[in-house]
Amino acid sequence: MGYRRRRSLGSPVKAPGETRVQTDLDARSNENIFFQSGFIPDAMYFWLPRALFALFFYSAFVIGIATIIWWPRNALGLYPYLNTIGLCVLVFSIYKRQAALRADAADPNASRDFYLSLVLLIGSLALGYGSKFLIAYVIVLGLPLIYWQYEHERRVLVDFAAYLKKQETSSGKQTDYAKLWEKYLTTKSAKKKAK
Repeated sequence: MGYRRRRSLGSPVKAPGETRVQTDLDARSNENIFFQSGFIPDAMYFWLPRALFALFFYSAFVIGIATIIWWPRNALGLYPYLNTIGLCVLVFSIYKRQAALRADAADPNASRDFYLSLVLLIGSLALGYGSKFLIAYVIVLGLPLIYWQYEHERRVLVDFAAYLKKQETSSGKQTDYAKLWEKYLTTKSAKKKAK
């Protein structure tokens, strides 16, 4: 398994009006899971949205193929225009995804762009197959699943940025952010056990 370029574990970088949290790719064991950005440690992701989105995504392919083969009445009928638009949206979603993953830091913009690329990806599936049912399936199931995962990741990044700020004020600036993530995870699990 090859690694992409290594990201450094830097301190939060202030951008105008927001905090960015840098992460380490080597600590990102989930970087190859296409529907999670990997900006937070793997232990912070829930298995449920991961499993539900995988089920949704692969069943969308089945629905799309079934529309072509068995349910032609379910097709939108604007062939090849809608399919071409779907292909263009797919290419743009791949571009957005790559741009988000090349970001040097996990900030709200990079995370938002990553999950926006997923919205575009599943939308391109519905348009590419030209299926009425698949469009409804994407809106009813796909969009809420992506939003759920995005909100969870955003909350973790905001919470970790606040944790870093507190650590910097109490013990001076630390540079080993892998250890800070580990301490953060330990603190979170201790708080959960206390409840």
